Order: sequence, then C-alpha cells, then structure tokens
Amino acid sequence: MYNKGLETADDSIKSVLAELRISRNPSLALEHEEFVANLARKALKHRHLLWLTRKKLDTEEEIGVSSEKVQSLQKLYEHQDVLLNEILGSTVSPLEHELDRIRSYRDTLYSGELSWREAVKLIHSASIFTKAGLDSWQSLGNTLSEEARFSLATETRNAIQEAALSIQTAQNILPGVQFPYCTAREIFAIMQIIEYLYTDLQVPDRYAHASEVYKSFHRRSTALYEWIKKLTEETIHKDVVVVDRQITDLASRLCQQRSDLIRSKLGFSPASQRPRLDHQAEWDHAPPPGHIGAHDPTPRIGYPARITDPIARIVQEVRARHQRGLDSTAWIPSPSRGTRDKRQAWWERNSGLKRRSYHGWT
Repeated sequence: MYNKGLETADDSIKSVLAELRISRNPSLALEHEEFVANLARKALKHRHLLWLTRKKLDTEEEIGVSSEKVQSLQKLYEHQDVLLNEILGSTVSPLEHELDRIRSYRDTLYSGELSWREAVKLIHSASIFTKAGLDSWQSLGNTLSEEARFSLATETRNAIQEAALSIQTAQNILPGVQFPYCTAREIFAIMQIIEYLYTDLQVPDRYAHASEVYKSFHRRSTALYEWIKKLTEETIHKDVVVVDRQITDLASRLCQQRSDLIRSKLGFSPASQRPRLDHQAEWDHAPPPGHIGAHDPTPRIGYPARITDPIARIVQEVRARHQRGLDSTAWIPSPSRGTRDKRQAWWERNSGLKRRSYHGWT
C-alpha cells in the first residue's frame, strides 16, 4: 500500500515536470518551485512512512529470534537450579549472590552498549547513503535524457532522506548524547533542501550550491561515524569487557565450590584440597597390573577381598585412593605395547566395554 502511494506521488512529480516544461528552464522552475515542492513533500512523507514500516518489521523479527534464545537459556538455568537443589539443597552461597549482582550490572551495561552499537550501524548506513546520493547528484551534470535525469534526481532524494532519517533515529536512541556533527538543525536544513531538489536541478547556481551541501553532509556523516565508532569501542565496550572478566572469575570460583560440595557428598575429597603428587614416584611404586581379574598377592587399598568383579574392584580402588588423597589413575602402570594389547583384549572380553586409552574406559 505504501509503495503504491509513493509510486503515485513520484509519477505526479514526473508528470508535472513534463507538462510545465520545467526541465532545463530556470525561469519556469523558479516560478513553479513551491508547487513542485509540495508534491515532493508528499512523496517524502510516503517514503518516511515506508522506512518506518520496514524498520518496525525488522525489529519485530529480531525480537522474535532473541525471545526464542532467551527462553531457551531461561529453561537451561531453571534445569540447573533444579539439579543443584536436588544435589546440594536450597542453601545459597554468597558467591551466587555476588554473581547475580554482577550479572544484573552487566545486563545494564549490555543494554547501553546495544543502543550505542545500533546507533553506530545507523550512522554507518547514513554515511553510505550520503555517498550514493552525492554520486547520483553529480552524475546529473552529464546526463541529457529527461527520463534518466528524473531517475537520478529521485535516487538522490531517496538516499539523502534515508541518511537523514538514520541520523535522526540514532540521536533518538541516544537522547543524552550530543553529536559533534550532523546536529538537528543540519538535518532539518538537509530535509528542506531535498524538498526543492527537482527545481534546484534546473537552476545552475542552485545545482552547484546543492552539490556543496551534499558533499558537506557526506563529510560530516562520515566524521560522525568515525567519532561514535571510536567512542563505542574505546569506552563503552571496555567497561563491558571488565565486567565480563569479573563474571568469568566469579563463575569459575562458584563452579569449583559446587564441584567440591558434590565430591564431598559422593565421598571424595574436594579437588581444591587434593595434594599435587609426583606421578613418576607413584609409577615407580605401583603394583603390577595383575589386579584386574587375575590372582595378585599384592594387597589393595580399601576394598574387601571378596569383591571379584573387575569393574567393582576398580571403582573401589579409585574411591579409596581419592579418600586418601592419592591420584586415581597413576597406580596403573604402562606396560609394553604387546602386553598392553593382550590385556586390552582380555578387558574387552570380560567387561563388555572398550578402552578409549590405556588409562580410561568407555
């Protein structure tokens, strides 16, 4: 519907220019400039409405995608809370309160950073549109066909208007920020100039003046993009990075704390309290590998002699070594390649499992 209205408005301007024979006639262009400008204002309003509608649809689509991700993440958090409540109870660690506080602060920073990044995108697009509009306007000087001249003039109008709307929207997103370039007065002046674009095109002096205005608009929009991009990356984003590091540290400490609590409930010593051992020394004193399913006179640590199932014996051995603060795998010696292959074949026959490596099972 909006496209149809815009096409109708543009067709009206084209018809009037042809009927009044304004093209390349400065005197007639100046005589009828207000009439043509009114038609141009109508077309600009239609295009503004079309631009807003497109932005609304893009925003709704982005919100839909983000909402799905947020709901999925929320479900994961809820599932984590249920598991932790079943395993550790309802006790809340001070680290959890601190992590929640820092995350809330980070969300606030993220919201601000997203606004800045959206403004950067809009101003970047404005810089691109001003360049496109300037190129189209400058091409008019070498174009003779009336159809081509009208088409290039319309392209200039559309590009400059979209650039101005993008900067206006960026300013609305950051109402407390004063832009050093492309102020509200400048944008208002630009919007007035493109209302008279079709008649200024016919008057050499006005055409030259409009060229300088569009060049200036392109330079200032580019400078504005460089300014806001630098400010976002060197100030806004750095604050977010600092908070992200704090959250990573807190989350790591909380994860370790929960891991220790779970290990304690399972009968193992907390990983943070386990001493670092010299693995080579343990290997030097390790018992022979005959403990797996074969007769072995060497006494084992912590499991009754009546346990003969090889898997149960390994579980008991690992648990006992954890309780004594010993490494759970270093006691398994590394035999020769041929001996290792024979024992692996025996293991797979008797246990129904397969080893990933000599020190691990699947």
